[in-house]
Amino acid sequence: MWVFPVFISLLLIAALIEIAVALYAWRHRLTVGALQLVMFTAASVVWTLAYSLELVSTSLSAKLLWIGVAYLGVAFLPVLYLRFAIAYTCSATWLWPWRGAPWYIIPVITIVLNWTNSAHGLYYQNVTLIYAGPLVLLSATPGLWLWVFVTYGYALLAIGLILFWQASRKASALHRRQITLIAVSTLIPWLANGLHLFGLHPFMPLDITPIALAFSGLAILWGMF
Repeated sequence: MWVFPVFISLLLIAALIEIAVALYAWRHRLTVGALQLVMFTAASVVWTLAYSLELVSTSLSAKLLWIGVAYLGVAFLPVLYLRFAIAYTCSATWLWPWRGAPWYIIPVITIVLNWTNSAHGLYYQNVTLIYAGPLVLLSATPGLWLWVFVTYGYALLAIGLILFWQASRKASALHRRQITLIAVSTLIPWLANGLHLFGLHPFMPLDITPIALAFSGLAILWGMF
């Protein structure tokens, strides 16, 4: 099946792009929002590389291990996105720094439930392996907490988009175009994730979100610098 090695290659390219974006943003970390972009792309790198390793693993225990590692990035992405939106738009400064701590409660619970899922099944249910020719894929039914996390993530996305929209209304024409580009760029991975959750893209059951995150990072970098 040619799709699988091509997809793995795209994931590795995506990880390299995300690393490059993080390094460039770090070099310009005094720019507004750059440090938050570093953290956002670092979490994306964790997700992308761990997901690659999960796909090439052939045992159930190894796949679950790499999914757990991936969630060290996945779980924090919504919060890191919001922190980037706040920093770049200079909005909602009341969240800085310690008042933003409550935003991390659900991500931490998500990581814990993901790592201990075999004891309760709150995150995944009916976890099995599917053998499709040479491929070994993981099949799981979403549990209750997965939908809690998804709802939380999209709620933070909506807040971030509102902040971008409010900032664009007050900005000059040039800055408004930059803000619009960045806002649209940040929306792309979440749309890709939604398509994956509901099985609406042609590469199912492969998750295209990490690839979308890489190109989103490039577009954000272009809009910022």
